[in-house]
Amino acid sequence: FAVRGNCRQLEDISGKEIDQVTICGGWSASDFWSQMVADTLGVAVHRPEVSEASALGAGICAGVGAGEYSDMAQAVSKLVAMRSPLEPRPECRDAYDHAYERWATLSSMPMPR
Repeated sequence: FAVRGNCRQLEDISGKEIDQVTICGGWSASDFWSQMVADTLGVAVHRPEVSEASALGAGICAGVGAGEYSDMAQAVSKLVAMRSPLEPRPECRDAYDHAYERWATLSSMPMPR
C-alpha cells in the first residue's frame, strides 16, 4: 500500500497517470508478490529476467568500461531481458481498493510516543 500511496503522490505532483510499473530486486522474483503489486496498483507490472538489478547494473557498467559495449544503451539492449508483464486481476480490485482506503486512514493517524 505504501507503493500505491507513493504512486498517487507522484501522479498528483506530475499531473500524469501511472499506467505501468517496473519492479526489480528480490520481490520481483516472486510471482506472488509481483501479482499483488499489480493488483494493488491496478496497473501492469514489468519485471526483468535478472531480478538483482544492482549486480546486473554493475556488470553493464563494467562491460561499457571494458569496451565490450560502445555505450550504456547498447549494453542494456544486449543484457536486459524482461519477463512477461503481470496484469492486474479485475476480480481483486474492490478488495484492494477497500483495504487501501483503510490503510491510508490508519497510516495518517498520529502515532503514540
